[in-house]
Amino acid sequence: MVAIHEGDSVQTRWIEGFSGMHKVFIGGRADRVTLDPGRLLPERNRYDNEARTRGPFKTWKLPAIRFFGGFDTERPQWYVVPVAGWNNYNKTMAGFALYNKFIPNRDFEFMIAPMFAPRTGDVVGSAGMTWTIYFRASPFHHIDLSASVKHYAYDYARVRFADSETVFWRYVSQPAAARFVFRSKDHAAHKRSYLELGNVSTWQDESLYDGVQVRKENQFRSYQFLTFRHRNERKLDPYQVTARMERGEGFVKGRAAGRYIFSYRDGEKGISIRGGMEAFLHHDTNNPLFNLRLSSNPGYYDYLYAGTFLGRSETSGIWSQQLMNSGGGFRILSAVGSSDEWIAFMNLEADFPGRIPVSLFFDVGSYSGAWDDRFERQKIVYDAGVSVKLLPGVLEVHVPLVKSADIKEALELQESSFANQIRFLFSLEGMNPFRLRDQAFK
Repeated sequence: MVAIHEGDSVQTRWIEGFSGMHKVFIGGRADRVTLDPGRLLPERNRYDNEARTRGPFKTWKLPAIRFFGGFDTERPQWYVVPVAGWNNYNKTMAGFALYNKFIPNRDFEFMIAPMFAPRTGDVVGSAGMTWTIYFRASPFHHIDLSASVKHYAYDYARVRFADSETVFWRYVSQPAAARFVFRSKDHAAHKRSYLELGNVSTWQDESLYDGVQVRKENQFRSYQFLTFRHRNERKLDPYQVTARMERGEGFVKGRAAGRYIFSYRDGEKGISIRGGMEAFLHHDTNNPLFNLRLSSNPGYYDYLYAGTFLGRSETSGIWSQQLMNSGGGFRILSAVGSSDEWIAFMNLEADFPGRIPVSLFFDVGSYSGAWDDRFERQKIVYDAGVSVKLLPGVLEVHVPLVKSADIKEALELQESSFANQIRFLFSLEGMNPFRLRDQAFK
């Protein structure tokens, strides 16, 4: 440790290694103190190795603004890149992303990505931050405290059927969570477990009837959740189990699910088995938005605004066929399997070996309404078909070829053509470079 006054070294102290906190007293005049000025020790962040002896924010340094990324360890780094986006309502959006995330992970990370949408004439985009707290001796390896927000248009429609003018409908989603990551006893086993407690606040424009007329009004909702997840990320035969409780206005639901992959010899592909059950523990709402479903949700059922949809509110056309992996995981969209009590499901998927980006899928499940003796319904429903995985987890196309009788009948009543039954997954989250970095380094 070196004490410096007006650019000159006035005192040097060698300090033995220690754990925790240790006070060192420097005599004489000094305007700043520096650790390891000769850069003899390997360290990823050197910008906290210097402190001024007077004034507020003694260790703070003005960050350097760089394009895309960099590895300068002498001062904080903020990066900026141009970004663009598109959805069916805001249309083309352009802006920039400002962030301090890079390699390696930092204890405090943020990203702000505002964009301007000329069609809607407003600023949209997203922002988020994460603060990671590490522990030396605790059942938890670290805690991630996170908060984020995103704001976009989600529809372009009339307020009343008689209106000639269409207006934009917007939403804001604001999740916040504390993730407690358990300490692994065997790092070589690639086992990871965490407990996450969080809240999602949403504000969305909705049409409400006030007793006289229908009008557009911004509505606030809040949801709380508790999730436990354990996964083994080994190269061969990885698996994970998840348990989740979620509370909203008028309901409490629970979910338990698991997935196991029987890997082929190369470890890159395999046969996946996913199954679980979801049920309401308390249900006092007439809003079908919160129902449990065997089908993977389209955009208009994503009430937490967790997915990224190109046409979130579309009910026809190509954008209505986008799905997010949720619910019972059925690849076909059908009203069959919607329940305000419980659902149970299993999803099988077998990859073609080699470089062929194709797999066969079979989804099977049941739901509470199927066991109501007042109706003649199949107790077990299913679908099966072929998936084309252009980018696994990012861009996939699902083609259903076989359906159970109830699902087939429901689709015929809707006059749904074969082409309309094809669905696709487009998940920007799956190609988020920061999420990939976290999976590799945390």
